[in-house]
Amino acid sequence: MILHRLEFEAFMAYPDRQTIDFSDLNAAGVFLLNGPTGAGKTTILDAICYALYGGTTGDRDPAQLYSTYVARANTPPRVFLDLTLQGRRLRINRTPVYSHPITRGKRAGQMTVKAATATVEELLPGGNPEDEQAWKPIASQVKEVNAVIAERIHLNREQFLKVVLLAQGQFAQFLKSKPVERKELLKKMFPVEHIEAMYAELLEEAKQARQDVANDEQALENYLDR
Repeated sequence: MILHRLEFEAFMAYPDRQTIDFSDLNAAGVFLLNGPTGAGKTTILDAICYALYGGTTGDRDPAQLYSTYVARANTPPRVFLDLTLQGRRLRINRTPVYSHPITRGKRAGQMTVKAATATVEELLPGGNPEDEQAWKPIASQVKEVNAVIAERIHLNREQFLKVVLLAQGQFAQFLKSKPVERKELLKKMFPVEHIEAMYAELLEEAKQARQDVANDEQALENYLDR
């Protein structure tokens, strides 16, 4: 998974639009997200997680994702993520459920609830990411988007939070989990099929070698008996 650009606004601790371009950071190979407590680092991770799975790193109620500060009038909460998954360039747009005032009609001034939305687009082969015509819509419903991401990333949200984006204080929990659980999670993260194939072949060779030794020992014992 390669992150290219993240945008969010009216989302949790950030009322105004925030844009993070990961191009230079990706070129560096390894980078650090640093800042004092309360600076909003976790919100950035929450935005990435929400774009992928429609949920944050914690158990926060989706209705509480609308900025706790004053956002611009009629600005819906929004998270946008441009990334590459399994060699395919995708753009994900999500808006969490939120309440906003009705501005017209007899119910003007009353609050109404907007349902969560989600869309995902894929860059056409050879297309320029800066060209809007090069992007093809592939899902426009929340469930459809969730299915696309699950298929491309091969991890559900719980697994993703255990092996990719560990919430604060949960790293020890991952280390203490059962070996079988860690094995299955890590197998989904890394291409280990060739290693498993080699392991199976070596096991078969070892089994045959033990059988050959046993046959030789039996032959020697028969010879000594004679």
